[in-house]
Amino acid sequence: MLDKTTPRSTRFSLATLLLFIAANLLANTGALAEERHTPSERVSLETDRVVVFKDGYTLFVKRATGTTNDQGVVYMDKVPDAAVLGSFWTIAEGEHPILSTTAEWVESEELRHRETDCVTQLELLRTNEGRKVSLELVDDRIVKGKILEVLELDPEEPSSVVRIDPLASGLAPTLETVHELAPQRGSLVALATADAGRIVLPVADVRSVSGNDLVTRMERVEKVTRRTKRLSYAFGAAATDRDVVVHLMYFTPGMRWIPTYRLSGELATDAELSLQAEILNEVEDIDGAALDLVVGVPNFRFKEVVSPLVLERTLRHALREAAPNLMGQMIRNTFTQRAGEWRGDETARSQPDVMAPAPELASAGSHDLFVYNMPSFSLRKGARATVAVWRDRVGLRHLYTLDVGLVRNGSTGATSARRSGTPDLGDASPLELAKYRVWHQLELENGSDVPWTTGPAMLLRNGLPLGQDLLTYTPVGGSSLLPVTVAVDVRGDLRETEIERTPNALRVDSSSYTLVRKRGEITITNYKQERITSRVRLSLGGKVEEAGRDGSIALNEFRPGDWEARQHAVNNHTDVEWTIELDPGQTTTLDYITSFYTR
Repeated sequence: MLDKTTPRSTRFSLATLLLFIAANLLANTGALAEERHTPSERVSLETDRVVVFKDGYTLFVKRATGTTNDQGVVYMDKVPDAAVLGSFWTIAEGEHPILSTTAEWVESEELRHRETDCVTQLELLRTNEGRKVSLELVDDRIVKGKILEVLELDPEEPSSVVRIDPLASGLAPTLETVHELAPQRGSLVALATADAGRIVLPVADVRSVSGNDLVTRMERVEKVTRRTKRLSYAFGAAATDRDVVVHLMYFTPGMRWIPTYRLSGELATDAELSLQAEILNEVEDIDGAALDLVVGVPNFRFKEVVSPLVLERTLRHALREAAPNLMGQMIRNTFTQRAGEWRGDETARSQPDVMAPAPELASAGSHDLFVYNMPSFSLRKGARATVAVWRDRVGLRHLYTLDVGLVRNGSTGATSARRSGTPDLGDASPLELAKYRVWHQLELENGSDVPWTTGPAMLLRNGLPLGQDLLTYTPVGGSSLLPVTVAVDVRGDLRETEIERTPNALRVDSSSYTLVRKRGEITITNYKQERITSRVRLSLGGKVEEAGRDGSIALNEFRPGDWEARQHAVNNHTDVEWTIELDPGQTTTLDYITSFYTR
């Protein structure tokens, strides 16, 4: 059973998930807040729900509240700067639906007042107009009098443009033109003196200013012109001066979750399996929103295409910029062989080994989505977090796997290459230790009511680390293999001998083929001091006619990867599997007879 602290979990198809969210949005239709909002056509926006997928995309559900103006319109400036085409939807509560939504750039102006220190002689003189001061000049003269004015021109046009980084808030970019409303080119100051009357001095000649009531603080006035995005919602003339609630839903890149497992305990017949979610946020601050972690990847055909409502030309993938290694790193996926997950599938072997962090993430979601629900979650933009999802007791058994894949020479039929993780020693050493490596793996049974998603798993036996590998997707009621290490005290080997060769046994078009029959023997020895269960798999080109000790034979179509160079489409592909028990010190031989055609 799952630990009692486990977050709620639900199974959905993608369509059902979206309908479920929409139903929740409309559950309180017409039930607006009892307390009336302060009249404002500009809405306030809060994040209600965040649905996070493993591929770096997130569904945001937000709640906007405000009061319509005399034309039945409300608007918001907090527009997302990245949303997927077709995923941007708005739903209104109450009896008045949204008639239209308009996305546009708007400009606004305001005056901004700031009190600061005077940092130049010019600012000091300007601030003290009308006050009696003593001016010390560069030629050591002292001039006393009252500052009448600083002689200067009117303010000029805006001189600086500042672009606010759109990634700083996760919302729409804002362009600001900031212009300080201060006179320009002031170089002369006029004073009224007792002796000389009105005099004008160059500001550059003033070394210091003193006075009993000298002021050193000033007020700066800036004219700020902003150009920003705006979404306007029109409810119509029948809905003027009304409190409205609007729900927004859109799909955007920039947030993801990574499942990580810990398997701990004695690791004899059962263990404790724990799942935690590692969450990366490169979109925006999240404060107290419901969090949904989705097992599976949805099929969004246009997820790389930007919605026109966000007024952007390209879709910004913040996670790819902030953590490129997590979004596209190339990691050698050797678990497909050493973990015993390899089925001799040539298509799987020819595909690139991409894991970010798991190969499941590269596929479209053809199965149902499973959702872990958490009622409240907070995480600032740029931060990372881990969330404990569940703990469970799982049954396990120890399994020792030997996976052998043969590649033959196209002309002679000789075995020229071996798979299953065999090292290529070359001429480095005459030793051929671990020619056919046997892997110690744990077969885990999923007896819970939730599936296991693909993710890295740390193995701990009584607190001591045994290693880490990949736990693959496991449905409820299913099982999966988790590799531990190469078993040094269980050894395997393979030998083949030719027993018959028949020239011109087959003719196809203008080509003549020779039939070759071979006898093979796979030996596996248990040097451990305990009885073990071993699973042996053999994959090769040709037809396996016999397999001793109740070997299971599966005949398949031709696969080019079975041959070193020349392809022989006249041959089949065969997979053979044995499951055996080995006592301490016991050696078992698994024999087979195979036939194939060569030129």
